[in-house]
Amino acid sequence: MGIIKIIAEIGINHNGKFDIAKSLIDEANCSGCYAIKFQYRNLSRSYASSNSKEIGDGLLQSEISRCFLKPEEIFKLTNYARQNSNLKIGISFFNNEDVNDFAEFINIFDFFKVPSVEFSNKKLINALSRFDKKILFSLGCNQEDNILKQIKSLNKSNSVLMHCVSNYPVEIFNSKLGYITHLRSIWNGEIGYSSHDSDWKICIAAMVLGIDWLERHITFDKEDIGLDHSTSSTPSEFKELCFYAKELQFALSGNAPRTLNSGEMINLQNLGRSPYAIRQINPGSLINENNIQWRSPQVGLDNNNFKKFKEIPVYKKIKSGEAICEFHFRDEKYIENGFDKEFLTKKKISLPSRIHDSQTIYKQTSIGYQELHLSFEEVLSDQLFNPKNYIKEIKYSIHLPDYINSNTIIDPFSKDKEIKFLSNKIIKNCIKLSEIIFDLTGSEVPIVGSFSVRHSSNKSDISMINAFCLENTISGINCLMPQWLPPIAWYFGGSVKLEIFNTIEDLEIMKDIDCHYCLDISHAFMCSYLNQNILDFILESKHLIKHIHIAGATSIDGEGESLDKMSKIQVDFLNKIIDFPCIKVLEVWQGHLNNYSGFKDALIYLPQIIQKN
Repeated sequence: MGIIKIIAEIGINHNGKFDIAKSLIDEANCSGCYAIKFQYRNLSRSYASSNSKEIGDGLLQSEISRCFLKPEEIFKLTNYARQNSNLKIGISFFNNEDVNDFAEFINIFDFFKVPSVEFSNKKLINALSRFDKKILFSLGCNQEDNILKQIKSLNKSNSVLMHCVSNYPVEIFNSKLGYITHLRSIWNGEIGYSSHDSDWKICIAAMVLGIDWLERHITFDKEDIGLDHSTSSTPSEFKELCFYAKELQFALSGNAPRTLNSGEMINLQNLGRSPYAIRQINPGSLINENNIQWRSPQVGLDNNNFKKFKEIPVYKKIKSGEAICEFHFRDEKYIENGFDKEFLTKKKISLPSRIHDSQTIYKQTSIGYQELHLSFEEVLSDQLFNPKNYIKEIKYSIHLPDYINSNTIIDPFSKDKEIKFLSNKIIKNCIKLSEIIFDLTGSEVPIVGSFSVRHSSNKSDISMINAFCLENTISGINCLMPQWLPPIAWYFGGSVKLEIFNTIEDLEIMKDIDCHYCLDISHAFMCSYLNQNILDFILESKHLIKHIHIAGATSIDGEGESLDKMSKIQVDFLNKIIDFPCIKVLEVWQGHLNNYSGFKDALIYLPQIIQKN
């Protein structure tokens, strides 16, 4: 199931007013929908006579006349939409002669719609088929035998069958959504739902059944005078409709063996328990209930593997209060001897570290690059500026904290004075630290930040962030830059949808202003589950990439996967960026646990998946 294409049908809800139609286009665009659609009936061809005696005909004729827009006006509205949005644009016709009223303008439309009552109109269908565009067919008012007859002649590659109940409005007990499932059994093409429901939320049920398209009228006032307003949705309802259209594909995913997302891993660590040594446990001893206690966080063994290690003598001394891990039971020298140091140095491979374990990581791996992942407590403490915490032989980079306290995201542009002050203080401290490290090592110190709070438009925000980074960069000493962000971030034990630095549109903005950034390929892979083309666009603007984070991703919420779980597409992408002349940090999720086993595995595995040229 992919993203459902939502059409905001303007229809006759403009009441014949050009300016209202423009405003409806603006609201449709703001809602996040895929397309807008107009209707057109030539007044002289709509009814046989203005003196019809049939019930309802007079009312319908009156409404069509009151809400009429000329082809020239529709053309101007279409141009307005083209210039002010990325919306696709469609139109409904009721007979083939009306198509000719648009003459050469006809190609401005992206798709056409054949209304329910014209489903058998071969002349109209043939007239529209000449333009090789998508055609949507509503099936309301049609018996099954006629549907089966007519679909035999349709081109499946550019035809969409829309389930539709032609009542105005459709009540929940009339919606017959099960026909969508039936439609799948008789039609091997795209399927949609044309909604005239009194309650827009019935559309969510239609989405769950697996439609590809959904059409619903948009209006400013459902109580307005006119035939379609009561079966339409307001702009605020349309925003909700579009939200569900985009997100349901993920809500309905998971028909596979269960895996943990990154947020669950964090919560498992924070809330789960591991055995901790009550007293020192020497090599050759066994662990048992008398020398351990179960405590949080779960950074060592768990209940599943504890029994196994009860039977194995301890290989390394376990200090009192230390979490008991797998590495305590094995000799790891063979792992450390398996690193291809020449390869890792040549590719500028770096490891994440904290102030307290920087020296331990260097001692165990001899890797000459490290990225300091700092907490807000560390950045606001005196220990940050002590040169003794850092190693002269290491080329460092710095990752800004994501938070300024236990419940607030870093945001140097916040309107809240306290948030802005603390955010800028943290950033200034990290810049000062980069100067101290530069004096110690003589190497430039890249500084990476997750500038994830959106304030206005992406164009304005990205320009503002880029200017801020340039102002706070000291040439030759450091380089402050934003990082490429995931569609979903794991903040405070839960997930937050991010709306900046993670789309092709953002990348176009970055190209225009020459915004350098840190490419997190795990985040890029997460974004690729929404748009497969994004990896190609990243490579097309590779000159903007000044720093790289490396890990895999299994889904939009599967961040930081180990390298051995990377797909072929991900491995191919890694091979294309591995020789970029910048630092590349192995950011395997929770790689620091169990004596850095995740990082060590990545150091061994990385050279194995890189193509040797």
